[in-house]
Amino acid sequence: MEPTANIRAAPFQGQVPGFLNYWVYSLPMNRALIAIGALIVLAGLFWSQLKLLPLFRLPGDIVIDRPGFRFFFPVMTMLIVSAVVSLILWLLRR
Repeated sequence: MEPTANIRAAPFQGQVPGFLNYWVYSLPMNRALIAIGALIVLAGLFWSQLKLLPLFRLPGDIVIDRPGFRFFFPVMTMLIVSAVVSLILWLLRR
């Protein structure tokens, strides 16, 4: 029996080798993380202007304020943020 007789062909022939495969499939995630980081930096730079927006004080946001306890649930704000983000992502896919 020859020593090479037990070696089988690679199951995923035609793909790039292992370490290159990692880089090829991680590029979209790298770009997404860089974009998220850039948005966080921009939000930090413009924080004083962003605080002036009426977010988190809209009608429909639930606030329970008692002595020693404050509960805040921004229902309307999160609906608006979700709609804006969905619209932006929908426009970017087109």
